[in-house]
Amino acid sequence: MFLLLIFSQVIINEVMSNPKGSDGGAGSPGDRNEFIEVYNIGTGAVDLKGWSITDFDASDSLRAFVEFTGNGNTVISPGHFGIILDPEYIDSGDGTYFMPYNIPDSCVILTVQNTTIGNGLSNNDSLAIISKSGDTVSTYYHPFNPGDGISAERIDPYQIDKQDNWAACTESSGSTPGRQNAVYEPPGIYGQRIYFENDAINAVVINPSVMDIRDTLTLFIDKDRNRSFIPVELITKIPLFLESGKTDTITYPYTFGEGIYLIGVGLKYDTLFKYIRCEDGVGDIVINEFMPAPSIGCEWIEIYNRTDYRINIGGWQLGKSNIKDDVSIDSHSFIVFAEDSTQFFATYGNIPSQLYSLSLSLSNSGDTIDLFTPDTFIMDRVIYNKSSSGYSIERVNPDVYSDVESNWGLSIYAGGSPGERNTIFAERIQKKLKLLISPKYFTPDGDGMNERTIISFTLPFQRNKIDIMIFDRQGHLRKKESILRGGEEGYYIWDGRDHNERTLPTGLYIVYVRIGDMVSRKFVGEKTTIYIGKK
Repeated sequence: MFLLLIFSQVIINEVMSNPKGSDGGAGSPGDRNEFIEVYNIGTGAVDLKGWSITDFDASDSLRAFVEFTGNGNTVISPGHFGIILDPEYIDSGDGTYFMPYNIPDSCVILTVQNTTIGNGLSNNDSLAIISKSGDTVSTYYHPFNPGDGISAERIDPYQIDKQDNWAACTESSGSTPGRQNAVYEPPGIYGQRIYFENDAINAVVINPSVMDIRDTLTLFIDKDRNRSFIPVELITKIPLFLESGKTDTITYPYTFGEGIYLIGVGLKYDTLFKYIRCEDGVGDIVINEFMPAPSIGCEWIEIYNRTDYRINIGGWQLGKSNIKDDVSIDSHSFIVFAEDSTQFFATYGNIPSQLYSLSLSLSNSGDTIDLFTPDTFIMDRVIYNKSSSGYSIERVNPDVYSDVESNWGLSIYAGGSPGERNTIFAERIQKKLKLLISPKYFTPDGDGMNERTIISFTLPFQRNKIDIMIFDRQGHLRKKESILRGGEEGYYIWDGRDHNERTLPTGLYIVYVRIGDMVSRKFVGEKTTIYIGKK
């Protein structure tokens, strides 16, 4: 169903009633730089010669702006723009903001017969375009003041003139004469939010247009964190059909391992991203060192990029301050944010990393430091309870969780190690898990011989959480036991029974042992086969 609520092929699309500069009457920038943009949304060309524009105080006939363009064209082709300028636009006046608009050559430039548009546009003026036959073909009935040098733009050219279809231009120049509006939303399906719940990715989408829309939702993991899709990142593609004005939630079951993931939802006119944390995944960017109680210089915080990719952190929040938009951190690199970069440089000189100023306020007696993404995802959080004057608080290893108390300590040297490897850094050596089954063929049939098997394994950590899982050949979990143990080796004796204490039938089974470190929460796993037989 396509429902186009329009009255004409030509519409008022943008209005500049408050140009940049003084409004001192005739010849001033506020007078001569007013404009009205029109847009042909139809399928045929439209000639505006003999048409008129009114602000309901005065009406003006439209004509080609020959003095500006050197041509008499008044015909607007389909999908093209026209702009109605004040006749004084080409007058230098006081020389300030002289002819400020960069109007494309494809735009038809018009003006009016009198010296001003209407009686001079004000922020309270409604407008209407009148055809040669006297019909009102388009209106601007909801005037407002977007701000000095900012135009009012129509959001959707295919919707009627209503209040919520107009907004202040978001372009840095303040307006878009002869070009697509900065606030334009093409008819399509847009993403509203992403969340992970009940082992499923959920994407909330909306169709704000006045027509039913078909689209394809591309669900992917942005592995390289560059906020664009490449085929190797694809999870799935889902065809969509959404009626006008409707919202829907698309749910796709998916299982993640432990970690941080940047989920992307791609649509024809929109792409939405959301970080999610599964289990206790360590952040892409972590707080690695900080100086809460400097004896000289100023407070500072160092962050570290653990990933293999350069990441833009513009707009992220560190502590209570926002990082500026043009900041990126290279792979496996540091950035230092100092309360006063001049004081910091006087104390440390040149450091082997980027240095930025950022407002900080760290308590000497203990505080919480958060690192948030712009969508309020907590990338990292550090809670400390005390500090020592002149010594930084350092992370032992950036791959170990922030909330592990033993992963933090004071710097060995006064002043710390901003912008480089921490003085208390320790490499994390992962031991390989060794798994043995003896015997691998046993017969739990009650005759007293070969009734049990021993599952033996090395213990790679100081404090180990051990999960022993036994699956049948179809992948069904038939037995699971969890134990806590220290030392160098562990074992589990299995009698061939499932979790309901029933002896399993003969056949091949898979034993999977997963051992997690209760300190760092990392884990290792190993699997092998075992056979229940019969005599």
